[in-house]
This record gives sequence, C-alpha cells and structure tokens, in this order.
Amino acid sequence: MNFRSTTARVFISAGRRQFDTNDAIFLELIVSQVVPAIENVYLLDRLGSLAALRERRTMGHDLHDSAVQPYIGLNARLSALRRKAGADNPLRSDIEDLANMSAQVIADLRHFAAGFQRGGNGGAKGLLDAPLRRQLLRARQWYGVEIDLELQGSAAIGDRLSVALLQLTQEGISNICKHTKARRAMVSIDCDKTGVRVEIINDSAQPVSAFTPRSILRRALALGGTIAVFHRAGATVVQVDIPA
Repeated sequence: MNFRSTTARVFISAGRRQFDTNDAIFLELIVSQVVPAIENVYLLDRLGSLAALRERRTMGHDLHDSAVQPYIGLNARLSALRRKAGADNPLRSDIEDLANMSAQVIADLRHFAAGFQRGGNGGAKGLLDAPLRRQLLRARQWYGVEIDLELQGSAAIGDRLSVALLQLTQEGISNICKHTKARRAMVSIDCDKTGVRVEIINDSAQPVSAFTPRSILRRALALGGTIAVFHRAGATVVQVDIPA
C-alpha cells in the first residue's frame, strides 16, 4: 500500500490457514476507513507544525523588540559608565564584567530569536543542545557552578516539545544558580518511546525539605507531565516525566 510516497504494510493473522472472499471484502472496508483517519492525523499534525512555525516567527520578532533592545540600551549605558570611570576606580572591573555579561546576553537573545524566525531548522539538537550548553557556560562564568549535560534520544523529540523542554530546563538551571549553594550539578534529558524524563540534579548535601518549583511544575503540567523532588546519593533531584 502506497501512502505519501512511502510504502505501508498491513500484516494480517488468523487462527485458520486461509481467508475467504468475505474476509477480503471486510479487510478492504477496514483499510478504506483507516487510511483517511491516518491522513487526517497527518494533516492535523502538519497544521500544528505550520501554526507553531508562524508562532515562533512572531515570537522571534517580539523577543527582539521587547528583550534585545532594552539590553542594548543597558549595554550602551554600562559602556558609557566604564569610560567615565578612571583607571584607578575600584568599580571599573565590576562595570566591565557587567558590560561583558550584557553583551553576551544580547548575542544569546539574538541567536535565540533568529532560531525562532528560522523555524528551528537545526532540529531538536539545535534547539536543545547548543542553547543549553551556552547557559551552562554562563553558569560557570557568572556563578561558579559546574553543570554537566546529558542528552539521550533528543533526535526523536519534535520541535515544539524541544522548545518547551528548553524553557523548563533553563528554569531549573537558573534555580540552581540563584537559589542553592551547589557548586556542581547535572542536567539529564532522556527520550524513548515511552516519553521524556528530565532530571535536574545539584550536589546539595542536606536532605531536601518539602518544596516544588512552581514555574517548572506549571510547565510540566502544561505538557501533561508530572514532577517529583527528592534526595538521592547526596544530591537534590528535580525529576520531570512527560509521556509520549
């Protein structure tokens, strides 16, 4: 059976050795009902992807106008302040660090916005791996936190889920840097046929008190997933499971 330039196979089994004419007619009716249903599913998925593409492009433009421009203004003011400060000013190095940080944020936001406008042509790897590694680099440079990244099966993740996972994971990295004393951490994203598991782990040596990161919880629930926070082998683990 040919379907959208590909070959599909239907395997049929029965308790007896052969089929009669009535069986063949019945199977023909079944196939005639199943193929349009598959076609409808394909079209709905295609419409969803096109809608996501338009939304990403709109978000890319909005991101540039609402987020990048203010950082450009901030960077310009910091550069002016740096020029004002004399070489012997004790705050000069701090101002230079802030100016460099803001310049890096501008470059990251521009890259991220361009990725949205291109529609995520890099696939799941481009949408997850590179942006996360840039954030891990900033975590080391700005907060002194070493964070390892493990990605398994990311090629099987669709572009829409990749963007949602990126936002969720970046929120977890930010929480580690800003709200814990951890110096080492790990982010693990594992995808298989059952779904996606995200683990955000920091090296907290103290037993974790009962808490749930609300922003991560909201993102997980929006994806139909669940969240658990627990202590394991001297580390605090935020685990998110999203079904396929």
